[in-house]
Amino acid sequence: MAFLFDFPQELFDQILDEYVTITPLPEVFRARVVCRAFHRHIDHALLAETPAQVYRHTDAHAQPAIPWLSGPRSFLKKNSYKFLLNHCKDNRGTNIEYTKLVHSLVDRLLVSADGQIRAPDIALRERYLEDICRGTGFVGEPTDYLLGKNVNKYKRDREFPSSDGNSRTYYYGMFSEILNGDMLAAAAAVGHRDAVHSLLAHGVSLQQTNNHLGCPIKLAAVNNQIRVLFEILEWAKGRLNEGGKSTWVTLTPIKQAIEYAVDANAGASVCMLQEFLLTLGERTQEAPEYSKDGLERMIAVRAASNGNARYVMPWLEESASKNSQDKHKENLKTVLVLACTAGQTKLVQRILDVSSGPEDFCLELSMLAAQHGHRALIDLFQTYGVVMGPQHLLKSLEGTVENRIETADPSKTYFLIVQHMINSGVAVDLHILKRCEMLATELFRNRYISDYTKHISRTDKAMATILVAHTAMNHVKRSVLKDQFYTKTFFKVVLNGRHKVPYAPLPFTDMAREVVEWIESPEPE
Repeated sequence: MAFLFDFPQELFDQILDEYVTITPLPEVFRARVVCRAFHRHIDHALLAETPAQVYRHTDAHAQPAIPWLSGPRSFLKKNSYKFLLNHCKDNRGTNIEYTKLVHSLVDRLLVSADGQIRAPDIALRERYLEDICRGTGFVGEPTDYLLGKNVNKYKRDREFPSSDGNSRTYYYGMFSEILNGDMLAAAAAVGHRDAVHSLLAHGVSLQQTNNHLGCPIKLAAVNNQIRVLFEILEWAKGRLNEGGKSTWVTLTPIKQAIEYAVDANAGASVCMLQEFLLTLGERTQEAPEYSKDGLERMIAVRAASNGNARYVMPWLEESASKNSQDKHKENLKTVLVLACTAGQTKLVQRILDVSSGPEDFCLELSMLAAQHGHRALIDLFQTYGVVMGPQHLLKSLEGTVENRIETADPSKTYFLIVQHMINSGVAVDLHILKRCEMLATELFRNRYISDYTKHISRTDKAMATILVAHTAMNHVKRSVLKDQFYTKTFFKVVLNGRHKVPYAPLPFTDMAREVVEWIESPEPE
């Protein structure tokens, strides 16, 4: 394949769009496939922000396609629950065809949801259970039971042939409970109230309810299925024993459901779950820490990372009126630190505009933004009087680029944040060169290790190192740069072609050659 930057941009876009269209995989897998198809060429383009639509296009259209038979099975079973939650947070259950399909699956399963296991129903129920587990991504245990992976833990009652012809052992006492638990989660996710009512009344046993209710509550919350959520919570609340303790629901899944609902901006679910925990706290001794103040703080802290001002601003206003100045300042700093770490520029600006006193730690927050590669935040803090200096550039080089790349965000690399600061006039000093020497040492020692998972990170570090060293030619003496042994040695590796660097957006190979020639040339008299 020709090198990516030899393609005209219009031709590359056409090839990419056609490839994404014909690839027989759900949208959520296509970004991985595209990256593997173009291999290192696509990495260079991502780092240079040339075709940013590689990820943006797939992320914008990512929905849990049904069925997920085209994807890798082991990967699906491991991550499908995560995909569903992400889908629900992004789409809030607006995928009508998806909702209708799960309704249909639940209806067909309810035909055999009477707790009786009959041989003719095994293949049908197994097939549709796998569809539900793939399509709505519930816990892997039900599928493991049905596929016979855990049969040694339980009594072997009888074997039935499965749909693929292999004999599997089923445990009578747990089969209907597990199956009905997954149907309950599927029904809760799409708001199938009749199915939820039927399964709660007849289909879930006492021993399994803690596991089964956690997932339905979370899925109903993120989809804002208020009626279903209310029915599940009332059903659990009504089964508190005389001592006020509940063996039917634990606090952990409720707390997680609140967090997921905040992420999805499902306000009605957040209010209902919050009221439920407050009511439960009045009747139990295990929930005193879930007070009104504690829950509001938890919600505001979670919302700060997502940039959701709906929950953050009222909490800060209440904190300013109720707490002491020092306590309020601590709360304000907590929210700002989380928002800066997540790169929530709009929320940070809104807090700075309406709050008094945050100027005291604007410098600290700007350093945090630089460390995580948030260029928009750096520009924002400059408008509030923060002067960007070498210490900010040094912080940006200390960030963990591996975490940035794993999130498929090509806008927060070492190179882009370094380039942004250098273009803003930040000078390169000795401390920055020492940090680049450490990066060059790592790159030089790993030059023979072929690890594709690290290739993006290494290329990004090489780009940043070359840019810093080339800029240092105008800021430090020749002898200072000559002392950076591994920097010069690694640049020669680049020139020899052992370590590839992209041709855009800067001529990195030519820049590395200029640095080496400048170092090796004699000092002017």
